[in-house]
Amino acid sequence: MKFLPDIDLEEKLNVNFRDSYLVRNNSQELFDKLALTTCSLQFKNEFLQLVQLFSDGIIEGNFGKEKEIIENVSEDLFQAGKYIIGSFYRGINFDKKAIKDLVFSNKELILKYSIKSKSSPRHLDRGSYEIQKLALDMKKVLEKNNYDLIVPVANGGYEGAFLFADILEIKEIFPIRFSNFNRTYNQDYSPKIWAIYDKKELSNKFYGKRILCVEDLVCSGESLVEVMKFIDKEKPKSLNGIAARISKDHIIKNSDISFEYKDPFFCKLI
Repeated sequence: MKFLPDIDLEEKLNVNFRDSYLVRNNSQELFDKLALTTCSLQFKNEFLQLVQLFSDGIIEGNFGKEKEIIENVSEDLFQAGKYIIGSFYRGINFDKKAIKDLVFSNKELILKYSIKSKSSPRHLDRGSYEIQKLALDMKKVLEKNNYDLIVPVANGGYEGAFLFADILEIKEIFPIRFSNFNRTYNQDYSPKIWAIYDKKELSNKFYGKRILCVEDLVCSGESLVEVMKFIDKEKPKSLNGIAARISKDHIIKNSDISFEYKDPFFCKLI
């Protein structure tokens, strides 16, 4: 494991979280911005929005023989995500040119598969403090729990998922889409996976694995719980959920989860 140093990120990276601006973008706009961005904070946020749009674009559809192509692109994006997020929270100015070279080499395919709408970056709004705190607070949990697979509750869970995959040195990341504010799938709020996978492949992803689900913000707990229930049907060896923030405006009352810790937010299904 590669635990984080407890540092002042703003001072170390010469950024100001309060000055970060978040704008909804489509994929082409994000490529245009990434080509010019030099600020680590802004680069991180623009990259995460690009991952969001690419991932949303392959939730539904018939991709035929394109599965291997999509998996290769997603592998590049996810490994880049681990490097960017892991470096950022260690206070390291990551190699933006190398990341641009990797991402832009996949530009045509990313634009092809990304959903044709704008990103929803609300989950990035000044969340870096909370994600850093979660990672630092989770040290005592991670020291006694081993994991094979990280599942971000998309789209808010990507940043935390990339960070924990880096800390735990886990290669495999498998996103599951769920949102109570679903704008994409005709008000169908059930958990969704990429359309390139069938039932058998889904089972192989989860069966017998030690899985950590990562969410950004918990209000009612429904998103995290529904994703964990979806995974639990495939009989993982162990299954836990974590979140960086708990909404001050909501009281979590969900009879399907029990809390091993509330600070950090760390739970399991009952």
